[in-house]
Amino acid sequence: MRSRPRRVSGYSLRSRSSDRKPKIGRLILCLLVLSAIIYIGLRAYVSGSGRVLLVDRITVVGNRYLSTGEIISASGVRLGIEMKEVDPDRIGSTLLSRFSFLKSVEVDKRMSGEVIIRVQERKPAALLSSGGRYHLIDEEGVVLEEDVSPSRFEGLKVIDVLEDEGELVRISLSVLRFIRLIYPAMFDRVVSIGADSPVRLRVLMEDGTELILSVTNLEEGLENGFLVYSIRKNAGLEGGYIDARDEKLVYCGGI
Repeated sequence: MRSRPRRVSGYSLRSRSSDRKPKIGRLILCLLVLSAIIYIGLRAYVSGSGRVLLVDRITVVGNRYLSTGEIISASGVRLGIEMKEVDPDRIGSTLLSRFSFLKSVEVDKRMSGEVIIRVQERKPAALLSSGGRYHLIDEEGVVLEEDVSPSRFEGLKVIDVLEDEGELVRISLSVLRFIRLIYPAMFDRVVSIGADSPVRLRVLMEDGTELILSVTNLEEGLENGFLVYSIRKNAGLEGGYIDARDEKLVYCGGI
């Protein structure tokens, strides 16, 4: 008695092909991993030493005011030195102590032989007038460059306070930021900000008018003072002072 041939369901040449695809994918992955291992191994066999990875590229990222050359030079990193000699912590502390323009430094060592120095620079915010000289400072009052010419930084406002009064410098910078944020039209007309004390801030306008403010009533004082300044400006009046430290009254004089 003959038996009938049985059909094997779900079996075809296509299924064999699909079974091969995962194997091919794993093979490709293994080859890629092996290639990466071989590449890293070859990088270690530089100059026939068999043990040394050398620096063959130095990149600086994030610098605008400082040149790439002076950062690399001060870092002490050189092409051709052993990667193990590159100390990120030492490089960071060296650059921060060398350049007041730098706020933070990160150093990345790569197996490709590249050293990346990432810096964050402080941004000039104003000119600090002290003893007849001008110093470039950032928004925190940090001196970035001493004894500069104001003509190099015509767009920056001047902070004029008593010498070595760091707190008054910070207060003046805060007032300057506040004016720029709330009253940009007024900010464009500001020449300098002086501070005798936190309750006597002097904002010198481009026409010679001096606006007197206090940190205890800054927002309302600016609103009232700027309103009076605009009225006087439209009336053709210039110079003198506008004392807007009082909550309800504004005093004018010296016109």
